Amino acid sequence: MSRGNLLMLAGEGASAYAVVPVRENRALAERLLFAVSPELAKPSSLDRVDCVYAASVSGGGIRAVVSGAFGPSIAAFAFSTSQGWAKRESDGFIWYESGSGAAAIPVRGVLLFSSDPAGIRPMMESLKARPTFAFGSGFDSWLEAPVSGGDIGILMNEPEPALRSFLGPEITIPATRMALYASRIIADSSADGRTDGIIPAYALSARLELSDKRASRGIAAMLRIAGARDVSIEAETVSFSDMGVTGERLAAMADYLYFRQ
Repeated sequence: MSRGNLLMLAGEGASAYAVVPVRENRALAERLLFAVSPELAKPSSLDRVDCVYAASVSGGGIRAVVSGAFGPSIAAFAFSTSQGWAKRESDGFIWYESGSGAAAIPVRGVLLFSSDPAGIRPMMESLKARPTFAFGSGFDSWLEAPVSGGDIGILMNEPEPALRSFLGPEITIPATRMALYASRIIADSSADGRTDGIIPAYALSARLELSDKRASRGIAAMLRIAGARDVSIEAETVSFSDMGVTGERLAAMADYLYFRQ
């Protein structure tokens, strides 16, 4: 399955989507996976995971799809009764529920999670039906492009809260959508993202769509002050690149968007 197909399993109409390759972003991925199951966040489990696909859904919930080298047999171990999980079966579907949500490994290489237990069944049904829809804002093209460098992709259909975390809580921004990409800045950390739990720094690039083009010049100026480079304006769109942020700040933004609970 392609990256786009996997992300679609999280459902249409989410307020935000995120794609996090694990090998190159290990510390950040560990925080995301810990919300699903502490067992999956252990080093031995992370070694099996390729990528995390997450969606922030109505009510502050999360749906996640995890791809990797594991099969359904690992489910009983990852979602054990000792960790508070209970096995459920219905109409040929098998999943596990706990106080944090519901999870399933319906086929080899695909793990599904929903913080709302009622959401796991539609995800498993989608795996069979393979629905398709467009994400927009150029995110579809990024998803279908060859994977390189372990870049993180985040599509926000309600981007104002995230923008306030960068530009200031008192600022009102008429933003309707933002596609943001984060590239890890390689310093002294190893190439596979092992940084002893410290999330490395990232360089951000983004395309921001506005509901009022009259705000574009002011927003562009604020982005430059915040450290963004190559800021450009085209009608109702503001784009920028190479905006450096700490890994902890990027993780905090993900927390705010409910990619982790």
